[in-house]
Amino acid sequence: MVSLIGRFERDLLFLEQGQQPNEVSGHPVTSLKYEAEEHEKLTDDDIARLASAIRDNDKFQGQLELQGNGLSDLSALHLSKIFNKGSYYNITKLDLSQNNFSGKAGEYIGQALCENPDYTIFKVSFAKINLEEAGLVRLIEAANLNKHILKLNVGVITDRGLQMLSDLLKENDSLEEVVIEETSDHQKYWTDAGRASFTYMLKTCTVLKKVKIVQEREVEDEAEKEKHSLFKQEIEFYTNMKSAEQKKKKEYQKILTNCEPQAIFESVIKHAEDKDKNVKMPVRKFFNNTFGKLLNDAIFALQKEQSQQTEMSDLFTHEGMVKSVAFHMLDNLPDVENIVQDDPIGSDSGEE
Repeated sequence: MVSLIGRFERDLLFLEQGQQPNEVSGHPVTSLKYEAEEHEKLTDDDIARLASAIRDNDKFQGQLELQGNGLSDLSALHLSKIFNKGSYYNITKLDLSQNNFSGKAGEYIGQALCENPDYTIFKVSFAKINLEEAGLVRLIEAANLNKHILKLNVGVITDRGLQMLSDLLKENDSLEEVVIEETSDHQKYWTDAGRASFTYMLKTCTVLKKVKIVQEREVEDEAEKEKHSLFKQEIEFYTNMKSAEQKKKKEYQKILTNCEPQAIFESVIKHAEDKDKNVKMPVRKFFNNTFGKLLNDAIFALQKEQSQQTEMSDLFTHEGMVKSVAFHMLDNLPDVENIVQDDPIGSDSGEE
């Protein structure tokens, strides 16, 4: 098994040469995963080299995971340069959990993503890190601007941080998942006011479908346990509502897309070429049974157009002929399909 440093140096060599990193087996590396081990960790200097190599590489695209390496804010500053690229976005997921970061790390990464909102990164994680107020604000501002960010772990937040998070997320219309962790500082535990502001935000704003709460402290007070339990239940209730709403919207959009002429044409082609369903039925008979006179009229119109416009090669290809027939049928639906009833149902028109 290749060691952490061994994998790092192997991948770095490929990246610095502008190539896609490969494993020893020859399979492409899809995740730069350098989670710290007991006796092996990356340094800030290592991250400086890695960030520079990724910044100049247009072959690798995937995840970057650097959990638990004890990195300082300097590493976050180096990594922020990755997100300044104007094209070919390398990192799809960034996991910086369990490092020795302060709020500066959140400011560096957040600012870089704010300045390049088109960067296609879908997840950012600062698990078990307190980004303080400045870092938290900048990270949420980045998520508000960059619509590609769907999952965000903001790490450890105080009660004031919870209320700031609630206010900042009110304008977000793209983030789907958030992970928050309560601080271990008993003087900054989440209060009723903080919890209420967060649930109100979920109720009235955002499209968040999932909120995960991490709480490692032991809660002995029964009243506090009940409050925390209710908080979780409220979050689950509102996120389930948002999830159902998003599902309905997607289903409705799918219906609209399927009703477009091009989609209908493609569906006709698919069914016509389905050999399993039509193995004993000629294509002409299949269409006749389905469309009857409407199809015959469309075929007649196609033949007429072919005789008049012999120079149009598209009218004589299989795809071109089927497309012509399909669009003729859409443009010449039966009258009953196009009539809008002016009289209300059940009105007495005086006619039998």
